[in-house]
Amino acid sequence: MAQLQWVQTSAPSNYWSSIACSANGTTLIAAGGYADGGISGGIYISTNSGITWFETSAPTNVAWNSVASSWDGVTLVAAATAFFTPGIYISTNSGVNWKTASVPTFEYPISVVASSGNGATLAAAIFDDGTSTCYIYISTNSGVTWIQSAAPSSQLTSITLSANGSKIVVGEAGDIYGNGSILISTNSGRTWTQTSGPGTSGQIASSADGTKLALAGGAYVYTLLC
Repeated sequence: MAQLQWVQTSAPSNYWSSIACSANGTTLIAAGGYADGGISGGIYISTNSGITWFETSAPTNVAWNSVASSWDGVTLVAAATAFFTPGIYISTNSGVNWKTASVPTFEYPISVVASSGNGATLAAAIFDDGTSTCYIYISTNSGVTWIQSAAPSSQLTSITLSANGSKIVVGEAGDIYGNGSILISTNSGRTWTQTSGPGTSGQIASSADGTKLALAGGAYVYTLLC
């Protein structure tokens, strides 16, 4: 097998923290910033698989922690965290315009976001570091309105959606003994099941139909059929 080679794109140097792409890989969305160091970032888009990039109109005086995209790269959701103007931001025109989501903001949030395939269902998990409380908000109309989910409160670190938005899976940070849990909803966040997890202080990903999950936590990578 030929050795794979990574190619550096023309994206500007930044403290990149999250990236998303359209289903065909043509549209790439990169978000950056460094919250702990107070370094501002921005959100950049490439529509030709990374050959050229342009900066979107997203705020630049924030640290972007997470970004997600619909399959066509039109609906975008991004989480700004920790300093300056934290919050959840939505674009429904490939980053041309952005608006803040109607979810509460906190002084010390750590947020992660996810999108369904068509961008209609969006999810945001917000951990308020100041009070050690977590909240999960769901939108089923591309970010126009949001509803707080009744998910158990825990230190959430990652979130993923099935393609149709019905299954939502959230990973919880494990403690020093590796104890963690996975929160699963099969009805777009109306009810949840909490299952044991292998210390899930990493990222979680889902197949399109939500039946296969993969989790990178600590020193290992795990899979789950559900």
